Amino acid sequence: MKGSIFLEALIAIFLVSLAFFMVADFIVKSLSIIHLHEEKEVANRTFDTIFYRYVYNVYIPREYNGFGVNVTNEGRTLTIVLTKEGRKYERVYEVLYGEIEGICGDSLHPGDE
Repeated sequence: MKGSIFLEALIAIFLVSLAFFMVADFIVKSLSIIHLHEEKEVANRTFDTIFYRYVYNVYIPREYNGFGVNVTNEGRTLTIVLTKEGRKYERVYEVLYGEIEGICGDSLHPGDE
């Protein structure tokens, strides 16, 4: 009889611990999803900033807003790649008329001289 009470108590402790860790895991995953959503919003603003800096030939640093920045211009296509902690965000701008040269020419990071 005492053995079965001990076993039931052990199972109850295990189930309570399991429930606690499941709730904790859910909270951590929810917070990481919120963090990634905020990071994507910052990345979207950074894309716009980098694009305008490129078009107006303003210096583009290799790192901006915590993201590594890589800009390539291939004729009618401007590709901006942002990287952060192993995650990669990429946006491609295509020109419908002419080329993306304007003020900035073909420099990958305008202003680097």
